[in-house]
Formats: sequence, structure tokens, C-alpha cells
Amino acid sequence: MMKQVMDQESRTKDAKLAAELAQKELTKGRVQKEADQQRMLERQSMEQQPFARSVADTGLEEMRKDTIRDGDPMAIYAMKNQRTKGKKTNQPARPVYKGPQPKPNRYGIRPGYRWD
Repeated sequence: MMKQVMDQESRTKDAKLAAELAQKELTKGRVQKEADQQRMLERQSMEQQPFARSVADTGLEEMRKDTIRDGDPMAIYAMKNQRTKGKKTNQPARPVYKGPQPKPNRYGIRPGYRWD
């Protein structure tokens, strides 16, 4: 009798857990699912690599080159290159307003590229 009650409780807990996981999966969008998949692939590739990394590790070197640090004089150039290559985002680079500097507004919003 007691065993049946315990089995019933464990089944209801499992069902609730499965329902919560299904709900979490439904709330994720396409981009979040792709990011999760990308992280999973990165973890799998990290498992294949040796624990100690050497100087000749090209993946680590590319990751270090792609990071933009504060105070870097070439940061603007690097950000522009990343935007044109589409490395960080899958979206194309947006056009930017190239006219004279406008008066500053209280929100710090830059004008759109079609702004007169």
C-alpha cells in the first residue's frame, strides 16, 4: 500500500518536471536554441582538446584576437571589421548617419541614417 503511494508520488513529480521542461523549451526562441546548440558544440570540441593549451592552438588565438579590450587604440577598427564580416551577429551591418554632429539630446540617442 505504502509502496503504491510512493510510486504514485514519484510519477506525479516526474510528470510535473517533464511539463516544466516542455514549458521552458516552448518559451525559447529560435536564436536562443541556436545559441544553446552552439554552446553544446563548443563544449564537445573542448572535450576533444588536451587539457594544457600550447602556443600553437589556433582556436584559442582566434578567440583572443576577436576580443575587444577597453583602451585599445584599434578597437574602433576591429568593431567595424566585425560588423562588416558579420562575425558577432548574423545580421548585416546597419547604415550610420554621416552628417554633421547634431545637438546632444537628453537620452543620448544617435540620429538615424536618413535623418536630415
